[in-house]
Amino acid sequence: MAPEASACPAIDAPAPPLPRVRAFIDPATGQLREPTADELRRLAEERLAARAAAAPRVFVVVEHPDGMKSVDLGDAFLFDVKLEAGEDGAFRIVCVPPPGVPANPPQ
Repeated sequence: MAPEASACPAIDAPAPPLPRVRAFIDPATGQLREPTADELRRLAEERLAARAAAAPRVFVVVEHPDGMKSVDLGDAFLFDVKLEAGEDGAFRIVCVPPPGVPANPPQ
């Protein structure tokens, strides 16, 4: 007996594939550097345009013979990870939600 499938609309449209790692390098020194405000703005605008142009995603809910239901969410809930260097030289990892999603959702 084949699992029963039903569809539900996506919460957000998937973004097209983007580079997984992005680094900003100072052309004079060849060293890693923080991105400029213009670079960050351009990247955000490109992401928003890509999301707006993408077709809405439909998730398929599969009901298994034992009654369990599952959904393959793909990359719908991915987020960016940023590596920041502190003034003391220590690094920390920061999770960055997609545009339009609050960084700290209400509890």
